[in-house]
Amino acid sequence: MEMDVHCGQETLLVIKRLYEDMLEISVRQKQLLESDQEISWSMDLMFELQDERQEIMQRIDELDSFFGSGSSSPDSLTNSTSGLATYTKLYREILLQMRSIIRAIEANDHSCQDRLEDAMQKMMSKLSQVKENKKAQVAYNQEDVYAPAWFFDKKQ
Repeated sequence: MEMDVHCGQETLLVIKRLYEDMLEISVRQKQLLESDQEISWSMDLMFELQDERQEIMQRIDELDSFFGSGSSSPDSLTNSTSGLATYTKLYREILLQMRSIIRAIEANDHSCQDRLEDAMQKMMSKLSQVKENKKAQVAYNQEDVYAPAWFFDKKQ
């Protein structure tokens, strides 16, 4: 029983540390998108950060299955009253800390998503403008005319 409590505490702390790593990544993503010039954004770095984040989420899911099995949930520790009280208090404290970390991650994600949507709108507008300019250039240069003009002489 004591081993389950210890493993549960260790697993919770590892999960918490993984969430902290995700928070650091979300802060880096947000900093990356703070530049007003979208052209200066490093999308390669953004994709690398997203891949790191995905790996962390998979690791959290794997560790979370430890609690899903019920082996270390507070409900399964009812035989050890003192262990349960200590574990439950620690469990709740860590969960509260993880919730605040997750809220910070969500806030950063929301900010990044808004920034990316704004950038996408600007890019779509610029792309539309480029298409219009291309049409005007084609019309001005008469690039669509492939055949030479024919003139009919009526004097013969």
